[in-house]
Amino acid sequence: MKSHHAFELIQWLNHSLDEPCFIAAELDEKRWEVRKLEIFPDGTVTRFILENELAELPWPSQQEISGDEYEDFLPICLTAELFEKLWRAPSLQFCNEAIGQSLQALRPSVS
Repeated sequence: MKSHHAFELIQWLNHSLDEPCFIAAELDEKRWEVRKLEIFPDGTVTRFILENELAELPWPSQQEISGDEYEDFLPICLTAELFEKLWRAPSLQFCNEAIGQSLQALRPSVS
């Protein structure tokens, strides 16, 4: 793993039961997938690490992902440490907590 890699978690808000509700990926400096996880509503996890399993195009920016007019996605950045933790033990609870903490950090504090 190289230090200039990005780690992202995307929540797919209007998914169907047979589609992942969370997608997490390690991306290289040009946003090509290095590793990817898909987590489904029933807790099933699919890991992708082989070149022929990964995306054929670089990942779009977070702005492009969240601005998709046909789907509702919520992308967040993860630290390398959090991504590794998710990679080793993927769970819906972990993803929901990561999204919640990210949203909490965006809210202005009230004094």
